[in-house]
Amino acid sequence: MNLNDILQRQIEIQPNKTFLFFKDDEISYSTFGKRVNSVASALKKEGVKKGDRVALFLNNCPEFLYSWFGIAKLGAIMVPINVAFKEREASYILDHSEANTLITETGLYEDIIQKKRRHFPHLKAVFCVGNKEHPEVINFSLIINEESIRVPEEKLTGENVLSIMYTSGTTGEPKGCVLSHFHYISFSEAIKNNLLVTPEDRFICVLPLFHIGAQVVITMTSLISGASLVLIDRFHPRQFWEQAYQHKVTVFHCIGAILAFLDKLPVTEDEKNNTLRVALSAGHPELAERLGKRWGCKMLQDWGMSEGGITIEHINGPHKKGSCGKPQGPNEIKIFDKDDREVPTGTVGEIVMRGPMVLSSTQGTMPIEMRITSSILLTGKRTL
Repeated sequence: MNLNDILQRQIEIQPNKTFLFFKDDEISYSTFGKRVNSVASALKKEGVKKGDRVALFLNNCPEFLYSWFGIAKLGAIMVPINVAFKEREASYILDHSEANTLITETGLYEDIIQKKRRHFPHLKAVFCVGNKEHPEVINFSLIINEESIRVPEEKLTGENVLSIMYTSGTTGEPKGCVLSHFHYISFSEAIKNNLLVTPEDRFICVLPLFHIGAQVVITMTSLISGASLVLIDRFHPRQFWEQAYQHKVTVFHCIGAILAFLDKLPVTEDEKNNTLRVALSAGHPELAERLGKRWGCKMLQDWGMSEGGITIEHINGPHKKGSCGKPQGPNEIKIFDKDDREVPTGTVGEIVMRGPMVLSSTQGTMPIEMRITSSILLTGKRTL
């Protein structure tokens, strides 16, 4: 199974249901699928084929999602770029990934890409979101609005590469994590099962779409569950509860910094009347627990990374203070010492992960073993 199969299944089951809310727009599963096809058609006209890298340098917007799934439909590989990157960082990823196509927006193109374009030998085509015309780029709005011939999906398996996610580069230049379709599917299935997500749920996305959290924990889990997604262009603390209440949001995934911002704000009527069922937080467990009580919802903890998947608390499971839950999905996680021996419960060591949610080998698509040197304490059997 691959991403195209997941999207097509939801289109067949509930074509008229709203999948995506963005500002004043409501986009059904069927319309979403048509726009994905339009992007795939336009990319194919420019010569994009299975295995090619297509970079996405976009803020949160529906065009990011249309592009991501359009790329997947062709069997090409998405390379998301952090929109906070300046010229050097963005240029490095474009060059290192050997992307032959770029989808970006007017401001980022003019500030970062335009003057450097001749330095990217692999880059053949640039699509640009925005009203301003540039003769050397393709206007994204034109490809969305034009009638396009339905592009048949490439024959793909779960092991085919879907994206290359670049790390933060804390030990040098960012490294590209090669992630498969199955990584995204198994990761989101773990979230769905632990949060007990149903088609009646509505997720809100304030995290940036270039990051794995927004892509998998929020977008993919919404899709695989047949739920709806409320996409926010960027996080505005004072607007959050108005947005969440307006769209009757039930599931919220965030990071500790977002919790800290919301914690400092006075309680509003929209916050009091919120419809949250569950919130999932990475970090700040004490603050998360307090805010869960303030919001009247289940507050769960998770720990994860682009390279290896996730551990997460189960909504109906036992909650151990300070724990981010047990390993989920098909991954195995153990704690080893410096001599590569598994250590007993309560011993500090190195996290070792193995399984289909671990990044793929650069020599193929088979998952590899990954080790994370850390001082994380194993607090119970297979529990972090």
